[in-house]
Parts: sequence; structure tokens; C-alpha cells
Amino acid sequence: MMSFRFFLIVALLTAPPVTAQQVSEQASFTISVAGLTAGRLTMAINRSDSRYAVKSQASSAGLAGLFASFEVKAEVAGRLRATRFQPEAYTATATGGRAGRGAQMRYKAGVPTLVEVSEEPRPGAPPIDPETMGGTVDPLTGMYGVLQTVDAKALCQLDLELFDGHRHSAVSFRAVPEDPLRCHGVYRRLNGYSAADLAERRNYDFDVTYAALSDGRFAVAQVVMEGRYGTVRVTRD
Repeated sequence: MMSFRFFLIVALLTAPPVTAQQVSEQASFTISVAGLTAGRLTMAINRSDSRYAVKSQASSAGLAGLFASFEVKAEVAGRLRATRFQPEAYTATATGGRAGRGAQMRYKAGVPTLVEVSEEPRPGAPPIDPETMGGTVDPLTGMYGVLQTVDAKALCQLDLELFDGHRHSAVSFRAVPEDPLRCHGVYRRLNGYSAADLAERRNYDFDVTYAALSDGRFAVAQVVMEGRYGTVRVTRD
């Protein structure tokens, strides 16, 4: 199921120095399912015109008995080419209910060259050669792409393909003409999924609502989607 997994199974890496018009941000979000608090997500971002680095920590909270308690920490650092992300190094570690599901990826010219994923692929899922995944980004970069603060010209312009070591997916935005502060998003399963996973669902729709900031940029206020257990909301604290 993409919804809860997509926003909780993510996080970051220690970055090289970031220079030239560096922007540093902290962001925290509460994740709820069917109106009940399910988790927390915090992000620390360093970004310049040519580089980005993100650190994240996601943990379960509340909903005792529905989700096993866990914590995921992740890091990514990479280059920015115009508005395109090019990760260089990604690391994730997990404890609690997701212990042993860590990951490490390194990239060369946008192609994953070192891929170590502790989690075994789902039975029946076809393998993917990482060398065919040039131009994709890691899970944390994908999550940051969705939740990043943007200027007006970048609003609703997201279009990314993701690779987590086993699965290939994509996420994209389109504008909502009747609401200039809202984008409609679609998360799509592409390759590396079992037939059962694809039969369950291939696409996941969600909506992203922004709040205008005093500096002219736009920050994500809330992400809403329908999940297996009810409406999932990711709300900025």
C-alpha cells in the first residue's frame, strides 16, 4: 500500500558542504489515518542552487495494535540541475517493527552503482537491474520532492521516477485550475511489483494543498489521500 508506506518509510544522509545561496529549513508533519494520529515525520533540509541534502526521521505514533512501532532514519545528498534532482548517496536505517529494513545506494552520473537493500523482494516480484534505472531518485528524494517548499513557477511541476532497490515507481503533479493553491498528485507503480500487488492497485491519487509564505514561496500545508484504513492526512505542524 503506497499511502502510509510512502510517507513513513523514508529518510536521510550526511551531506557535503552546501554553498552559494544556501537555504536551510526544518519541517515537521503529523500523519493521521481515519482521524487518528499514526506517525510523525521531521525533515532537515540544506539546499543551494546546485546541491541539496535532506535528513529525515519517521516514527509511528498512536493507533496501538494497528501498526507495529518503528522508527526510520534516512539521509540523502546530491546535485540539483535546474529543478532536477540527481542523488549521489542515500542511506536508511530502521528499528522496531521495521528493524533490518535498511538501505544504501550510491550513484554515478545519475545511475545507481551500489545498491544494498536489507528487505527481501516480495515473492513473485520481477528483479530490476539497477543499471537500467538511470535518472531515477531514491525514496527520500522522492518524498522531499512532494513536500518541498517551492516558488510560484515550480508549483505543481513535479515529475519524478523512483527506485528503492527493488521497485520502480513514479510520482507526478498537475495543477487544479479551480484552486491555485492545490495540486493533484499520482503515485504509480511501474516495475518490480508482484502480480498480486499490481492487481490490488497500480495508481494512488492524492491532493497537496499549499500555504503562501511571506517571501513569495509556497509551503505544503497538507497532503490527503485515501488509504486501506481510511483517509490519510500528512499535515504540517
